[in-house]
Amino acid sequence: LIERAFTFDYVMDTRVSQSALYQECVQPLVARLLQGYNSTVLAYGQTGSGKTYTMGSAALPITEDLLAAHDLSVDDQSAG
Repeated sequence: LIERAFTFDYVMDTRVSQSALYQECVQPLVARLLQGYNSTVLAYGQTGSGKTYTMGSAALPITEDLLAAHDLSVDDQSAG
């Protein structure tokens, strides 16, 4: 067997809320994405555990409401 090491930015407990997980792990990436940086969120888990539902599968248009939900403004999008 080949030994491999993997690095994770976050590993969450099964009891963490989706809101807490989003605020800790994803919100900063969304902010950077809207500033022009690349971002990736990988959801790993058992089949049928809700990964697709949680991550969403539809593209959302960038609106003032969406930006406000991420504590951003239209001006933040053009920065970077």
